Amino acid sequence: MKRVALGAALLLIGVAVLLAGAQTQDGNWPTRALSITFGGVLTATAALILSSATSRRAQSDALFRADHFLPFLRKKKQKETLGLESLPVRAARKLLPSLLFADRVTGKPGLLRRSLKRLGPTVLAAPLRRVVQAACFGLFLWLFFCTLWPYSAQPAAPGKVATGWQFQNLDGEAGDLTFARSGSGDWRPAVGERIFLVDARALDAVRGDFGQFEVVAVDDDTASIAATAALADEQINALFTSSGTWDFHERAPWPCHYTDELANKEFIPAETFLAIDPLLSLSTAIASRSWVWSLASAGIILLVCVLIPRGFCGYLCPLGTLIDLFDWAISRRTTRFNVAGDGWWVHIKYYLLAGTLVCAVFGVLVSG
Repeated sequence: MKRVALGAALLLIGVAVLLAGAQTQDGNWPTRALSITFGGVLTATAALILSSATSRRAQSDALFRADHFLPFLRKKKQKETLGLESLPVRAARKLLPSLLFADRVTGKPGLLRRSLKRLGPTVLAAPLRRVVQAACFGLFLWLFFCTLWPYSAQPAAPGKVATGWQFQNLDGEAGDLTFARSGSGDWRPAVGERIFLVDARALDAVRGDFGQFEVVAVDDDTASIAATAALADEQINALFTSSGTWDFHERAPWPCHYTDELANKEFIPAETFLAIDPLLSLSTAIASRSWVWSLASAGIILLVCVLIPRGFCGYLCPLGTLIDLFDWAISRRTTRFNVAGDGWWVHIKYYLLAGTLVCAVFGVLVSG
């Protein structure tokens, strides 16, 4: 009863954190992501506790058992009393056809076990882990080969340009810049339109880009524009000391078509994968000599690893899945380079970990 009460309390807290994270403003996505992650961990922990309290192992002294492995199937003995199956299994038996499940009396495997056995012994032993690994690895491949890799962006058509504008004055109260030119020219921006101010004396438009402005007022020979961001002192000095002309560009001089298309195709921010890496968060904090917000994410990952062994490398990390695929596809089929015993090389991963942290101490970031 205590475990049920504890699980229910954690479930309520987890749902509250999830709702709070969902209501966070979109601009503050790190806080939103951390809230949703922490709420998900609490909710999953509550589900494990409640599942353990209703399973056939409820008599165990453990608070919960993260046992998602398929039990060993054997034939029932004559005087043996079969224990009660877990709540998810009982619910699945009621909803799904019986031919999918094994016969606990005769020990005959069902269609589900036979299908998993054909995929491999590790899939049969821990199907949930392999499903999570496959989903995360498939997501990584999709984001890499379908989002990042294809270079399908096309440069935008060159926008209109209004040339020959000379700076007149700066309104001290409103902060508007007034420009004037002789002649109507070919293009005149409309009121409310955003334009880019470019110094015509620069070698090219990219070097002369002065920033984005909004047109406040315009007529045939004068125009007033307001900066969308606060002007620096250097920019104000450049305006007053400039003796040349300025150009109004309809589009940004710096080409950004690739980054714009990448942002449109990227449905998960790339920074998310950097934030969930505990080693990257720790080494970044050490190298920068500061507390970074992703340390909280690393703490959540370590908490998950306490609840589920190898919860990051064995489930989420695509590199861990790639190593497992290499062991299955090559290592077990190539025996020529096998050695008799384990040597110092089996600890290379710990040497790499220590080397990464030592480099971070000296301000060099080699992770990520």
